[in-house]
Amino acid sequence: MEVEFSVHSRVENEYEVNSLQKAHSGQKCGDVPTSFKLPASTRCMTIIPELRWKIFQLVHDAPADSMGNRTLLALALTCKSFSGPALDLLWQDLDNFSPLVKCLPQGLCKWTGYKFEFQRTMTFDDWSIFCKYNHRVRSLRTNRHPVADTEFWRNLSCPPFLPPLLPNLVSLMWKSDNTELFSYMWLFATPKLRRLDILTKTFDPSEHSVLSLISMLCPSISHFNFHSIMNSADTSTALQRWSHLTSVITREVSEAALLHLFKLPSLHVLEFHLPPTPMSANTKKLLQCSYALRIARTNRIMQQSGAHTCVSRGPLHRSKINILPYHRWSSIRP
Repeated sequence: MEVEFSVHSRVENEYEVNSLQKAHSGQKCGDVPTSFKLPASTRCMTIIPELRWKIFQLVHDAPADSMGNRTLLALALTCKSFSGPALDLLWQDLDNFSPLVKCLPQGLCKWTGYKFEFQRTMTFDDWSIFCKYNHRVRSLRTNRHPVADTEFWRNLSCPPFLPPLLPNLVSLMWKSDNTELFSYMWLFATPKLRRLDILTKTFDPSEHSVLSLISMLCPSISHFNFHSIMNSADTSTALQRWSHLTSVITREVSEAALLHLFKLPSLHVLEFHLPPTPMSANTKKLLQCSYALRIARTNRIMQQSGAHTCVSRGPLHRSKINILPYHRWSSIRP
């Protein structure tokens, strides 16, 4: 994967060289255009964008051990009409931020063996190169052993354009054991973001503030997964700002957030921890009704299918509802 990304930045340069060669080749106006010398199948992919995109997607979706990425890179180098779609798919999903760093000029960043370090300040030309690829990224995953530290993100936090760094990002998985690194997650907060997965050890007030900010910058979140070793990690403030949720897996949720979630017609899956404070009789009744409807529907489907387990789909009142810890569930269970 690293080999493919390391040469992407040469695609535009190759086109410029080819264009200059053609310009000075002395081709006459009456010569037959090269496109008409191509096979019919190739001309179809060039003329029909939908067909071309579908074929490229099939290449992209091939098993991970196949030559999919190398094939897309070869397609990107074939002709200009192939370059855009092929590069879009090559950059679509990133497992970390390093491919974008490797496309920047040599001497800007240094790999120390476990992380990148800036050797100088980014110039406008550096940012121009970055912007050739950042808009193509749709999904980004970080891990608990990041390739960048707080100093690295600090250098990227003042671009010559308004954040986010990846303007078309729709899915973000942020894994961090460091409170300072968590604070830079806002750099990827885009109005287009629909899926947000957060795995963190701590969730102190500063991290809570960052998540609250992200909830305002990303109003279109539909899938939210939050995991923390802290049972008291409360994401209620952010949850109450989202109105398009279809799936929520989180830790502790306040009574106000529960009432908000149960009103959402789009929500299908909900997993949460009961709040430590007592709940009102109306909220308890709402949970009891949801529990009873879920059990009744599950039992009916199990009887029809003979299955041992079942997760039903549909509006929240007949969907997957997990309430943890289970030993506290007996206090409100009918």
